[in-house]
Amino acid sequence: MVTKDFKRVELAVDLDELILRPDLDLGFVVSVEDFESLIQPYQLQQNVFCQLLNKVDRCNSPNQHGWLIRTKCGKEALIGKDCAKSKFHADHDFFKQTRKIERQLSITQSLDFLNDVFLNKEDFSGKLNECRERLSSIRERRASVVDAIPDSIKSSLVDMMKRQAASVFVEIQYKTKNNKGEDVIEWVKHSLGSISNMGIINYEPISKIYRKCKSIKEAFDEFEPIPEHGHKALKKWVSDISLIDEVVKDIDKLELGLNSFSHFDNLSLLLFVSPNVDDRRSVSSLINETCFDSLKTDFEMSVIVKEIDSRLRKDVGGREFRVCRQA
Repeated sequence: MVTKDFKRVELAVDLDELILRPDLDLGFVVSVEDFESLIQPYQLQQNVFCQLLNKVDRCNSPNQHGWLIRTKCGKEALIGKDCAKSKFHADHDFFKQTRKIERQLSITQSLDFLNDVFLNKEDFSGKLNECRERLSSIRERRASVVDAIPDSIKSSLVDMMKRQAASVFVEIQYKTKNNKGEDVIEWVKHSLGSISNMGIINYEPISKIYRKCKSIKEAFDEFEPIPEHGHKALKKWVSDISLIDEVVKDIDKLELGLNSFSHFDNLSLLLFVSPNVDDRRSVSSLINETCFDSLKTDFEMSVIVKEIDSRLRKDVGGREFRVCRQA
């Protein structure tokens, strides 16, 4: 829809500038009948006092949000937003003007935002390309990690996420004697710690960021900062292009999560998620490829895994342990 009668409207945010207006009379008391037209909204840091007539006295309600208005005698005054709603509740013309001003303010703000993007197109394009390159790199790194995790362990991690349970358990052997002097063996669950950022196995967060980047790119390629495109189109471009800062934060968070998940201590916990020997061997290979600058030999990795197991035995007083399915 083409905006035919567009007129720039600024949001007044500086009281010092506002009171310099030659027609503004802060001592004037305004009745509903005095109202001529809205000029602009204000949103201030300091309190001002509503100038509407409240029955027989001036309202004087302190407020920071409201309207700069023009009266029939040519004077300007400030009325609080809440007071305006209550006093002009039956005045169709007043609310028609508020909708028009609010629309023009929104268009003005959209145009200012889009003009700034237009003037800095190269910087914005570079920022978007950097986001896409980083996301592509993270996607490849994630794939190399997640694809190497055995399916049974991935299935366990998905189940753990559903249960919101990140802790990994083993069973520790406790030996006692019964009253006949016979050995009694009991296996007791023992927590090794919690797996960080298991959500990295889910591709949806990456897919969601790619969709945001696509929306940003499409809006960036087609937008024009002119009012003739209409309020709806301008708002849509602003909404989509504004996603860039959100995307940067999403990528930062994703990268931190991947780094945390790929840490040696975290991946080591995967050794205890499945009792299957082949699964443990696959996790050992993943640790080798992810956590060391140069690949270890199979023998060196077997030594590292044995050291992890030995450290666990030491932590539980030399007792035997067994890997159990996480439930």
